[in-house]
Amino acid sequence: MQPDQLEYARQLLFFSSILAGFAVATAAQIISAASKPKVATYAAGAYIVSAAFSLLATFGYVFVLITAAGAPGLQPPPVGPLIAVSVPLGFLLTVGLVSFLVGIALTGWIHSRSLGILSTVTTALCFLGMLAFALHLASL
Repeated sequence: MQPDQLEYARQLLFFSSILAGFAVATAAQIISAASKPKVATYAAGAYIVSAAFSLLATFGYVFVLITAAGAPGLQPPPVGPLIAVSVPLGFLLTVGLVSFLVGIALTGWIHSRSLGILSTVTTALCFLGMLAFALHLASL
């Protein structure tokens, strides 16, 4: 059975919308906190960048899928050009994801040095794992 060619757009739409929601909620929490160390400003900024890029990717994926569904009574357009449009949207989502990871790494530093080291090391390992997985899939 051939997989639906737009399924990855549906999955990335779901992922980008969840990432945007978490980024907005985390940025709002950091901004509303009573203590305002400089690192909190950078962390909130990283989450805001993540939210903006993830929302932009979400918006794009929604319109790709709406276009793929076609207007009522009309033949849907070919899927190839829609998938080609989805490639730059994946770049926007990647920027949003990396910004989210930067925010996670910085958030630990708001509390303490030891938690900052833990959050930075853990986030770096997570990024390297995601990069290794993406490179492995690209080589298939």
